Amino acid sequence: MKNPLTFLLGLTSSITTSFIFNMAKSSTKKATSGTGKGLGFQRYFTKEGVNVYDLFKYEKRSSVIRNPAGDAVFEMNNVEVPDSWSQVATDILAQKYFRKAGVPQP
Repeated sequence: MKNPLTFLLGLTSSITTSFIFNMAKSSTKKATSGTGKGLGFQRYFTKEGVNVYDLFKYEKRSSVIRNPAGDAVFEMNNVEVPDSWSQVATDILAQKYFRKAGVPQP
């Protein structure tokens, strides 16, 4: 398995009963301890004792969206994003998720 995200997305089109059964068998080898009831699973993307947000480097950027005439229609400064993100990803995050609906924009 090269990329976990590609693997997870590929499950929707190529899932089989035997695959699910084998996956369930392998995931119960080191299942979380508890009462013995319910579904147990292993950590895959994180490590115990390490904060998930510490796994990435962040930087502050500015996001400016302009119309075809060159006028700024949206602007937000100091948007903190992972440093591996592109400027387009930063713009989408700022415009779609940080902007509050119904709040007049300058």
